[in-house]
Amino acid sequence: MLTRDLLRFAIRNQQLTPRFVDLTDQSLLNLGDDLITLHREGLGQTSEELEDAADTLVNASRSPKVARGLLKLVQDRCQFKSADDAVMRLREEILAHSARLIGQPGMGHLEAFRAEVAKAFDTSPDELSERLYGDLPQRLTLLAFDDLTPVELLNRYNLAQVQGILITAGSLTLTLEDEQVGRLRQVLRALKFFRLLVRIHPLSANRYDVVVDGPLSILEQTQKYGFQLACFFPIVTLLTHWRLEVTVKWPEKPVMTLTLDETSPLRPPHRHLGTYRPEGIDLFAKAFLDADSEWQLLEEQVALLDLGGQELCVPDFTFRHRSGKEVHLELFHPWHAGPLTRRLTALEKGSTASATLLLGVDRSLSRRPEMMSLLQGSACFGKKGFLFSEMPPVGRVVKILNETLA
Repeated sequence: MLTRDLLRFAIRNQQLTPRFVDLTDQSLLNLGDDLITLHREGLGQTSEELEDAADTLVNASRSPKVARGLLKLVQDRCQFKSADDAVMRLREEILAHSARLIGQPGMGHLEAFRAEVAKAFDTSPDELSERLYGDLPQRLTLLAFDDLTPVELLNRYNLAQVQGILITAGSLTLTLEDEQVGRLRQVLRALKFFRLLVRIHPLSANRYDVVVDGPLSILEQTQKYGFQLACFFPIVTLLTHWRLEVTVKWPEKPVMTLTLDETSPLRPPHRHLGTYRPEGIDLFAKAFLDADSEWQLLEEQVALLDLGGQELCVPDFTFRHRSGKEVHLELFHPWHAGPLTRRLTALEKGSTASATLLLGVDRSLSRRPEMMSLLQGSACFGKKGFLFSEMPPVGRVVKILNETLA
């Protein structure tokens, strides 16, 4: 991700236009290659050493702001050694021993004092100095680097320009279209994986309008939600046709609009992007398999349920009983108060999906007074709903699935 100070854009007539880079710009490709090579070959070097070498490359660039942005994206792909508690304990021992020595005769000379301290730890003064603060961020060494090509780096830079704007978006409207319905449904499912607030309206068999609430429209965990929205965006670029319109609200600026489509210089970061699955999904899938029930979890199936009123629901999970019956599960997280209210209303009205849709509600959401009252008064939730923390309880899910057979 890029921070606000690294974003490049123009504003005209309240239209916000990112300043994308040319993916064929040879000078930027060379800079990207130098930054990538520096970190690819920098395993074992400290963060401070890599930073100093990278600053030399950035300062020599004709576009310092672009260069700093590219460097930020490269650094995001670095994994540094974690701070070791043993270093903190060693530092305490060194400082305690130093305090005991400093008042002794003959310790008035700095070099003699340093040598005496180091002697107690069977090392040299310079080596001991290095070990003394080895847990500081700038002293941590590079363990791994997630490699990429210079062209991929420039493309990620362009994507990051949009992502940096989406983190503070007010609202977002997407038009999604693709001849491959399976790929289109994978993108719709990714909206659920990232726990976004969405309303999906079908326009045809392979075209949808999607309204996504932006982070500024929710009351809590705004930063986390904005990050989720930004992480989702690159998946949209998998589609043949797409259009994005976003309202942007920044301090001391009027409300602005960002509009993009498939003609923008944005490409998918990698071809397997549409198969993204959060860790929690995999944990639940494994736990459900271990439960050894008569139900099968259809991990690859993406269902679209008609809720009536020209709105679709994309369940988080779909299950099939050995008899052939299919039942779906939709999860509602802390900021999903609005969607949960709409969903209960639709199900109580007897929508097409009401017979086959189970609801899981995060406990923190259920504790809100208005939500508590809504759930307690819902006959639908009483029969087909449950509360969860972090991950749906497999035993409870299997129990409710079995009850649907009756």
